[in-house]
Amino acid sequence: MKPKQMMIYSCREFDELPLFQKFAAKYGFTFRYTTQKPTMDNIHLAEGCLYVNVITTPIDRTLLEQLHRQGCSYIVTQTIGYDHIDGEAAQEFGFRIANTPYAPDGVAEYTVMLMLMYIRKMRSIDRRFSAQDFTLNGLIGRELSEMTVGVLGTGRIGTRLIEILSGFGCRILAYSPHPNEKTAKYATYVSLDELCAQSDILSLHAPSTTETFHIW
Repeated sequence: MKPKQMMIYSCREFDELPLFQKFAAKYGFTFRYTTQKPTMDNIHLAEGCLYVNVITTPIDRTLLEQLHRQGCSYIVTQTIGYDHIDGEAAQEFGFRIANTPYAPDGVAEYTVMLMLMYIRKMRSIDRRFSAQDFTLNGLIGRELSEMTVGVLGTGRIGTRLIEILSGFGCRILAYSPHPNEKTAKYATYVSLDELCAQSDILSLHAPSTTETFHIW
């Protein structure tokens, strides 16, 4: 039987390519790849491929129609969200779409890092350090333990973020149309207006949907 073939767009050669090679050998498929994002100028590279792998590039009706003509029927996105793919057109052309439900720790930990960098003014400190300027004027930061952090959206990522934040001793508020008991152990659920009014830092972890578009 001829191995099934995948076309990989936006492939990072320094870390992703070795993994694709590893799993292609393990699961018996072949692939082509490009470091470029999918466009009408390079969509022909997917000719004859059953699977197409993308990241965050918008995959609109025009691209989907051309992929369909070329024999593609399965789109894999290396993201949790898949709103960058025209779902209505994908259904019309018979595509199946798969996302990547990776562990929430990476995003949650990165979010905490950004919070700490912001309140400790690390970008300004780094600039001064590069210039051998060790003055402190304007660089006095704040302590997270004395702040109120609001988390909008308590799905897997929002809940994990709240768990991590609980170790910093800060006051944690949360808003979600679907509260859960795990989050309620560490945070206080409030209304959206209360969340915005009382939070020193507001972290957004809600999916992009028609309900959340311009949520306030």
